[in-house]
Amino acid sequence: MSATWIVILVGLAGIIGWVIIENQIIRGKMKVAKGWPVTTGTVVHSTVGWRANTWGKGNRIYHFPVVRYSYSVGGQDYQGDRLSFGSVESMIAAKAEEMRSPFPEGTTVEVRYDPHNPHESILAAMVR
Repeated sequence: MSATWIVILVGLAGIIGWVIIENQIIRGKMKVAKGWPVTTGTVVHSTVGWRANTWGKGNRIYHFPVVRYSYSVGGQDYQGDRLSFGSVESMIAAKAEEMRSPFPEGTTVEVRYDPHNPHESILAAMVR
């Protein structure tokens, strides 16, 4: 086996390992969030955003849902924007819209929040 193939295989193994570890971290965060208390919130902003990625060959546009919500814990007001602990970007605008559409502005939502740090939150509907 040539040195080039060894480098390619080691690189692929590293990428696969990173993906597995990242997935486990996200699953762990979701598991913890399932145990967080729930409060009622209101969606204050809902749209689909985008960003251009010019890294590598060609330009790519990535779309993502932007959902901001307000909620209160112990009389203190907070705002959050987390839908997921992982990436919610897509190269397909309709996919980002599909994730955003259940949360139009003015909608009442359930918000899970970290009882030790109420600034940390996620929409309860997204915690599986």
